[in-house]
Amino acid sequence: MRPEVIAFDEPTSDLDPVHAARVESLIDELRRQGEYGLVLSTHDMDLAARIADRIAVLKDGSVVASGPPRDLFYDADLLSEAGLVEPRVVRLWREFCRRTGHDPEPRPVTEAGLVDAITGGGRG
Repeated sequence: MRPEVIAFDEPTSDLDPVHAARVESLIDELRRQGEYGLVLSTHDMDLAARIADRIAVLKDGSVVASGPPRDLFYDADLLSEAGLVEPRVVRLWREFCRRTGHDPEPRPVTEAGLVDAITGGGRG
């Protein structure tokens, strides 16, 4: 079978770190192949930050916001109202900016982007 879309519902929920990494690697490989549309439903914002190109935030069964992770993950009120916790990278970046007085741009959402933002690499 060659589906047009593959949906994942909480794919790493209740998995140990080794198996969660394997599932994430599989999803990332499918994404890179570009042969399928991928839909991921998750409360794991760190996972979503690492692999999603676009995010839809749901509240009470309705989409309340959608857009790039960089835009939505930095909207703490939106995430809180939807019962979500901002990704760890966002919390670290906010704390780094608070302690150093650094400009909050470029708003990284991945670990690599955080390192670049701190060191001036600019990948975001």
